[in-house]
Amino acid sequence: EVIEFGESAPLKFKTKLITRPDVQLGDYEQFDVEKPHFEVTDDEVQKWLEELRRRHAHYAETELRGIQNGDAVDGVLQIHVVGEQNPRDSHELRPFIVGENNLAPALDSHVLGLKAGETAEFDYTYPEDYPHAELAGKRACVKFQVNRFHERLMPELDDSFAQEVGEYATLVDLRTEIRGLLGRQALAQALKELEE
Repeated sequence: EVIEFGESAPLKFKTKLITRPDVQLGDYEQFDVEKPHFEVTDDEVQKWLEELRRRHAHYAETELRGIQNGDAVDGVLQIHVVGEQNPRDSHELRPFIVGENNLAPALDSHVLGLKAGETAEFDYTYPEDYPHAELAGKRACVKFQVNRFHERLMPELDDSFAQEVGEYATLVDLRTEIRGLLGRQALAQALKELEE
């Protein structure tokens, strides 16, 4: 707040300043806090590396073997619910990864070993808590014809892979970065638990 201001008079003003208060520490030495302990294991680092390999995998069509877990499969799915007069419409399933399929998990075990052009037929009972109430608990006959499938080709764990994943010169650099990331996550979790 300006109190006085003029050409021949000195400037006079009034202001309020926020200052740090004096803090009196209590008897903090009586508190016993356990230092968070965490350890990042080689297995945890390897698990992350395997996930990175899976994300950077390539797929190639093959006719040399039957379908295995990890393969990308597409085909025609037909479902006939018991008690319904006609089968539900056949429809092409977009490629799904066998063993990681959330769309129709029961299908995974029935396509293993099949080749392109072959068909799996099996009975399936919808769970009681199925989201579409009209199908909950009902039995169905399922038919799936394999159009084609591609095998998953995982990249080698080497320096080239580390360079493909990011700006890492070597696989050792990538492992070090993953270990540090997992350590920071573990520390953050430990501190969160302390706050609770």
